[in-house]
Amino acid sequence: MAALPYMQLYPADYLADTMHLNAEKHGAYLLLIMNYWQTGKPLPNDDERLATIARVSNERWTDVKRTLMEFFVLDGDALVHPRIESDLKYVEDKQHKAAQAGKASAIARAKKRTDKENAKTKSTNAVTDVQTDVATDGEQTYQHGGNHKDPDPDKDKDKEDSATFLQAKKIARYLAGRILKENKKVKVKPDNWIADIERCIRLDRRSEKELVAAINWIYAGGKGSFWIPNVLSGKKLRDNFDQLTLQMSSEVKVETKKAAALPRMDDELVSWAAKNGYPQPRPAQTFPEYRRLLENELEKRGDR
Repeated sequence: MAALPYMQLYPADYLADTMHLNAEKHGAYLLLIMNYWQTGKPLPNDDERLATIARVSNERWTDVKRTLMEFFVLDGDALVHPRIESDLKYVEDKQHKAAQAGKASAIARAKKRTDKENAKTKSTNAVTDVQTDVATDGEQTYQHGGNHKDPDPDKDKDKEDSATFLQAKKIARYLAGRILKENKKVKVKPDNWIADIERCIRLDRRSEKELVAAINWIYAGGKGSFWIPNVLSGKKLRDNFDQLTLQMSSEVKVETKKAAALPRMDDELVSWAAKNGYPQPRPAQTFPEYRRLLENELEKRGDR
């Protein structure tokens, strides 16, 4: 067996066993054990060959061999080094285990790819039903407090046990439902959004309540409608969340100030508007409509 391109050398053990060697014999011994390790087999019991490996002359080899042979065991025509044999065996076992683990991993990856392809095929075949279900069921999840049950019972059970994963799945389906309600031609794949929304919850520390509030604001018909074509997936929701919520917060503050500037009682609105130079209500105009009209006028004029 060819060993690794590097060998294990334990200085304390080596020096303890070779304190009696001079520089020449140290060099010869290291060259011999390195050759042993590199070839992965015992050295030949051939003086000329050993002298060549040790880089010493044939005349000096006789003396060097006499000292170095104490580290080897003669086995027929081979010189066996017990410590190196032990290390080689360890490496061989380790490589065998690694190879077996690699095969097992390759089989697992192949199975995972097959399962993923089967799931994708199944999802494609059911795309029409999913579009319809998401448009209604996803929105009902938050409007009526319902809990959507995934129609595919073969999902990864470990992930389903995660509360964060379940939250992300519910939010993904809710977002998909709002998107489809706005435009049924948009193709949504909420299951593909779960990972990004899960990261938004787990890594970005966004709560389920914050994410749902942002989605609702987008589709509330105000300035948030700008985001409708820009947030069509879980990734887009996560990427734009900071900017989106900043704009939402700013609008909420403006609405609060506008509301505070107007009288609370409907019967006071008309007199207040006349006193401050604002338009009077039209005959068929309701008080909520008239209040919104005044709020818009307040914003245009910059009154507070």
